[in-house]
Amino acid sequence: MDPMMESDELAVEAPIAAEPAPAVPPELRSREDRFLAEGIIRALKLGLVPQRGIERIVVGREREAQQLRRDLDYTVSGGSGIKFLSGDYGSGKTFMCSLVREEAWQRNMVVSVVELGRNAPLYRLDAVYRQIMAGLRTRELPYAPAFDYLIQQWLFGLEQEVQTENNLDPLVDADRERIGELVGQRINAHLAKVSVFDSSFANAFRGYYAAQMRGDSMTADAALGWLRGEQNIPQELKGKFHIKGGVNKDNAFAFLRAMIALVVSIGYAGLVVILDETELIRSVNRADARRAAYENLKLLADAAGQGALGHCYVLVTGTPELFSDPQKGIPSYPALADRLRSRHPAVEGRAVTEVRGAILQLDGFSAERLVEVAQKVRDIHGFAFDWEPRHRLDLRALKDLGGRLSVKLGQEARTFPRGFLKTMVDILDICEQDPTYDPRSDFEADREAMVAIASVEKTEAHLLDF
Repeated sequence: MDPMMESDELAVEAPIAAEPAPAVPPELRSREDRFLAEGIIRALKLGLVPQRGIERIVVGREREAQQLRRDLDYTVSGGSGIKFLSGDYGSGKTFMCSLVREEAWQRNMVVSVVELGRNAPLYRLDAVYRQIMAGLRTRELPYAPAFDYLIQQWLFGLEQEVQTENNLDPLVDADRERIGELVGQRINAHLAKVSVFDSSFANAFRGYYAAQMRGDSMTADAALGWLRGEQNIPQELKGKFHIKGGVNKDNAFAFLRAMIALVVSIGYAGLVVILDETELIRSVNRADARRAAYENLKLLADAAGQGALGHCYVLVTGTPELFSDPQKGIPSYPALADRLRSRHPAVEGRAVTEVRGAILQLDGFSAERLVEVAQKVRDIHGFAFDWEPRHRLDLRALKDLGGRLSVKLGQEARTFPRGFLKTMVDILDICEQDPTYDPRSDFEADREAMVAIASVEKTEAHLLDF
C-alpha cells in the first residue's frame, strides 16, 4: 500500500526521518529576497505561476530544465532552436515556460509570450508576428510592452554613435540635419545584415526617426504601428515614410529576422518566443486552415533547426492530443510529423526521458514531487512572513496532505500542482495567523474542494495571466 494513502493510525507507526535545517532556503537571505519570497506566495495563493523566482519551486524536472538552459545558452551564442512541450493539465507546462522566461531574462534576452487563438491563429503568420511584437518583454520592463522602448533605445544608440564619431552637436541646425542623414545610413547598414532585406522595413525606421526629429507624432506613431504589423494604417501616412502594403504571410519571416537582428544590435542576447496553447489548432474547423497552421509550424521548425533564426529560440506548448490525434493533430500533416518524430524505436517508452529531441514530454505531477515542492513552498512562506512553519506542517503532515488532496479521475488519482499549492498556501496563512488552528482538520477535503483544485489548472494555466 502507498504510504501516502494509509490511515492516520498507520502513518503514526511509520517512522519518517527528520527534515534538515535550516528552514530558510540558502538562496533567500536579503530584504530583496524576502520580497521575492512573498511574491511567490502571493502568486500561488491566487492559483498563478510566480512571475519571478520560479526556479525556487521547480522540482523533479532537473534534466528537462538543464536541457532548456543549454538550449538558451546555444541561442545566446548565435544559434537558433525550437522545442515542443507536450503535457496534460497539471503536468507543469506553464511552470516550465515560466522557468524558460526567467532564465532568458537572466541571460539578457527579450521574451514574447503569444497565446494562440482568435487574435493569433497560427495559419496567419502576419497575425502571429503582430502578437509577437505586442508581447515583447525585457528584464527591465517585465510587465509592460517593450516594442516602442526597444525601437527608441536602438535609434538613440545610433544617434549617440554618429554624434560622437563625427563631433556633431544636435543643437546646431546644420549638424542636426547631418545627424539625421548619418542615422539613416546606419539604419540601412544594420538592417542589411538581415539575410532577406526588406527596404520597406528600413524606410519605416527612417520615417519614424525623421518624424520624431520634426515633431510629427502622427507619422511617427503610424511608422511604429506598421513595424508592429498593425493593419489599416492610412496610405497617406504610409506615403510619408515611403512604404506600401504591410506585414503579410510572405514577408512575416523576413520581418521577424529583422526584429531579431534589431534586438541583438541594441545589445540584448537574443529573442525567445513562447507559443502557448498550440492545441487550439485542433479546434479549427476548416481543414485547409489547419494544414496552413501546421505548414507554418514546419517552416518555423525548419528555419530554427537550420540556424536561419540566429539568436532566436521558440518554445511551443501543447497537450498530448496535439501530437497524437491523426485526424486534426500534428499527425494529420505528415511533413511536420516526420520532422518531430524520433526515428529510433528505443526512444519511445523508455523510463528515462529523452530531452534533446524536438518534443519534450512532461509526465504527470506525482505525489512524491508534490511533497518536494510543498516543502519548498512551506519554507519560503516561513521566510516571507518571518515564522517557523515546520512544527505545524512537518514532512509527515505534507505527505498526508499530498495523498488526501488528490483528484479522482476515473481509476486514476491526479494531483494538480497549482490547485494543491493554492490550497496549501491558504492553510499556511491560517497556521501563521491562528496558533490554535489544527491544519490536519482540513485534510479530509470534500468533493467540491477537489473539483476546485482541478479547475485552477484548467482555467488559469496561462503565462499571459501574470
